[in-house]
Amino acid sequence: YSVDLSIAHTEDCPVNGVSWYQAAAYCNWLSEREGIPEGQWVYEPNDQGQYAEGMKIKDTAVELNGYRLPTEAEWELACRAGSSGTYGFGESVPLLGRYAQYIVNSSVRSHPVETLLPNSLGLFDMHGNVWEWVEDVWHESYYGAPTDGSAWTDGEGNESFPFRVIRGGSWDYPPEFLRSASRDRSVPGDRNGQRDVFVRDMARSAGAGARRRSTNTGMLPAFGVHQGGERVRQPDVPGARRAVAGVRAGQPPGPV
Repeated sequence: YSVDLSIAHTEDCPVNGVSWYQAAAYCNWLSEREGIPEGQWVYEPNDQGQYAEGMKIKDTAVELNGYRLPTEAEWELACRAGSSGTYGFGESVPLLGRYAQYIVNSSVRSHPVETLLPNSLGLFDMHGNVWEWVEDVWHESYYGAPTDGSAWTDGEGNESFPFRVIRGGSWDYPPEFLRSASRDRSVPGDRNGQRDVFVRDMARSAGAGARRRSTNTGMLPAFGVHQGGERVRQPDVPGARRAVAGVRAGQPPGPV
């Protein structure tokens, strides 16, 4: 795997130019690395055994213990961290530079993770730095979206639904693209250098909340969702339990 070093100038920067397929393959690789049985892995390769067009997400994904990408609803709940404001920390754009690398303060490149402030769940870089893939197929609106917080994969593999959702904004985008509710799309095989993406680890299980795990993998700096309740710790953060309850209660992402 090659990284654009003109964008990621140190090893602590998020890996850039990762396709959705590569992110899915990485989640399965991480599941295997941690000894999770193959029957619990979330992604199935295509008929050629590749993580590419034609691969599938198992219908039982939300019940499995393997690593996966967060759903769009999970991502937004983690980003908001209990806030109903424009950003996870509130409304003030002047404060954005304390939490996010974006067009104003990034010097036109990505930066090492955990350089700025985390949100109240302890998650870094939810706004800016690099775009982040989520599980869902792109739909223009939330009309007809699942009400249980699961990924919206209707249309998967259909030519009418060729995109996956990306969230969070990037180092070269203005503030409006970094809003907690802002969303964009990209072709799952896209590795466009302007859309730097990485896989975030947000644990969701019985009262688990959301967190971030670091590992020495040499491939990606931040990782998918792991669902095994025994592997996660409830963060001691006000609102964390409410956020997870929101996923279970079917709270959809906020308006665009």
